Amino acid sequence: MNIIEITNKFSDELSAIKHFERLRWGKKPKCAHCGSENIGVRNADHRFNCKNCKKSFSVTTITHLHNTRLPLKIWLYSFALVTDAKKGVSAKQLERNIDVHNEIAWTIGHKIRSLMAIENKEIELSGILEMDETYVRGKPRKFNDGTTSDVRTAYKIPELDERIHDLKQAGIKLKRGRRNPAKSDINSKRGRGTSKIPVLGIVSRNGDVIAEVMKKTTYTDLKRLVNKYIDKDDSVIITDEYKG
Repeated sequence: MNIIEITNKFSDELSAIKHFERLRWGKKPKCAHCGSENIGVRNADHRFNCKNCKKSFSVTTITHLHNTRLPLKIWLYSFALVTDAKKGVSAKQLERNIDVHNEIAWTIGHKIRSLMAIENKEIELSGILEMDETYVRGKPRKFNDGTTSDVRTAYKIPELDERIHDLKQAGIKLKRGRRNPAKSDINSKRGRGTSKIPVLGIVSRNGDVIAEVMKKTTYTDLKRLVNKYIDKDDSVIITDEYKG
């Protein structure tokens, strides 16, 4: 859901709580501790009391949002902002959008990213599926190898080149520091020959998506993903002409 859908669908906190309850328990709430349906009515703080184990619980009890003090409607907004952002959302941006303290926004952002990293072992895609790979990493910074060359005529610094030459002649070895590993982007490889990290995605026509970071995109690696996430008896996979 996007921001507009959340605003229109959830007018207050109780409607957001009931939405999470339907996702977790279905039509009737159950005790988060013992699973019993013999529970009392909703309290003023939106919690329930179990008549079986005599414990109090809410929809976030024993979940990744356990003990959260933020309204669930704020969490819905946060989920939408973080997952919909193409290039990520900073804590300061989240702070401005949901009107919370910076430390709270930072915690929310990291919590959502940790939830996104949890592997879903139950999902199985079927129907018409599209499968493709992309390569992810920041663009290498220019002129980062400590020298100037003829390729970089506009940035040539004769004094620096002479100084580097004299140092090398004196036997001094020049190495790039550990904290500066980026390579120059002169003649950098693109496509499948790149050194960037491959990410493979499988998307169904109804909107379900699987994305996984890969070490390689060989036939064996792609087949493993197909066997893991796709119902092979009821699916049609559409890909490009990549041999793998």
